[in-house]
Amino acid sequence: MRVNHWRVITHALVLLVAFAGKAVLADSRIIGGQDAGRTEWPWAVALVSKKVFPYDGQFCGGTLIKSDWVVTAAHCLPGETIKTFDVIAKIYDLTEDNGQRVSVKRIIVHPGYNVDSEDNDIALLQLAKPVLNAKVVSLINGTSSLVDVQATAVGWGTLGEGEDNRPGALQEVVVPIKSDAACRRAYGDDVITNSMMCAGYSNGKRDTCQGDSGGPLVVKQAGKWVLAGVTSWGKGCGRAGYYGVYTRVSKFTNFIKQKMATSSTPVTAKRVSLLKQRLDLEATEQFEQWHQQCWVVQADCADVNEDGLVTQDDYLEFRKLLILDDAE
Repeated sequence: MRVNHWRVITHALVLLVAFAGKAVLADSRIIGGQDAGRTEWPWAVALVSKKVFPYDGQFCGGTLIKSDWVVTAAHCLPGETIKTFDVIAKIYDLTEDNGQRVSVKRIIVHPGYNVDSEDNDIALLQLAKPVLNAKVVSLINGTSSLVDVQATAVGWGTLGEGEDNRPGALQEVVVPIKSDAACRRAYGDDVITNSMMCAGYSNGKRDTCQGDSGGPLVVKQAGKWVLAGVTSWGKGCGRAGYYGVYTRVSKFTNFIKQKMATSSTPVTAKRVSLLKQRLDLEATEQFEQWHQQCWVVQADCADVNEDGLVTQDDYLEFRKLLILDDAE
């Protein structure tokens, strides 16, 4: 995993011991890259601990795909809640603290995410409010082969394996996407799944590293940048014989679109007509997520009736909206 955050270091070290053959890395930053242009990747966002200066609190990256939706890596989020971190958009240098800091309203980890194998390593973050004048990137269209396509990865991770030398400025590195066969030769058939793809060079030297997890891997499609991958894991950083491993976004476009279309946290009565069209199973799932992410932590989204208070009235109204009570 390519995460740079104290909350996940222990988890990553456990994985290193238990899966030494895979050698999942706990942290990651761009290696062999360069400072990105200040306005070149406006959809790249930083995941930063609450009430912590951006440079000190950044632990993962993400990609803005809609003004209030971010794609990131599932492995960035164990132990996190909507109360523990923010998303900072429209920021270039983490030492300047001049981006737009937005709270997270909802965390949606892919239900098939496997913490041991890193299969389905993808998650969505719904923001509490839209990013103002947001610049977003589209998801890759179709499932055509990307082998040998030049891709660009960006992030604020460390400059070398095992180093704590992190840049303030956003970094970028250009790496070719490898074939599934090459990826499996490097890591083993039992390690690389259909949800993963590799990018990099056989001699290493250019790669993502600690702190880049969750960030974008983009390619040009019909002349426009599209999101093709999410920085996931790798054996070391920039090591010869190994590549960076990325979540293959084309495998998850339906999941992403479906969640964005039907799984927005319903926090006001404005959502009644849509909610009443949902199946009981979806309503139950929705209630459980709201209960854990809003009600339990007494977040703003728990105030369903928007009276400025979080009370039992909100709890009961939410159940009614979801048709979970006999009264409905």
